[in-house]
Amino acid sequence: MPHTPLQLEFPFFSMDFPNRATLSVREVAEKLGCSQRHVHDLIDEGKLGCINLSPGGGRAFRRIPIEAYRDFILQNFSGDLRTQFLRTLPLATIDGLLNDCLQIKKDKSWIETL
Repeated sequence: MPHTPLQLEFPFFSMDFPNRATLSVREVAEKLGCSQRHVHDLIDEGKLGCINLSPGGGRAFRRIPIEAYRDFILQNFSGDLRTQFLRTLPLATIDGLLNDCLQIKKDKSWIETL
């Protein structure tokens, strides 16, 4: 099964969940090492994005897009963990990311789209 266009728009496709566009609450809970209830709470608090396949149908039909899962992880790295993660990247990748971030920061037009 090919990757969905949404996955290809993100800087990397999911290596943890290949050929997937969404994850179940159970899968996210297992990956994060927490309860499914906590994942639902994160969704309810707006900290983790989801798609409700049955609006008004309750929590059982929630799916988390790969991009929402990755965004949540990246946003919630603590300082030391973020640094450890960055140190695993090749120097050329870090240089590329730094250049991209500086370009984005310079071109503030993206802020209006948030």
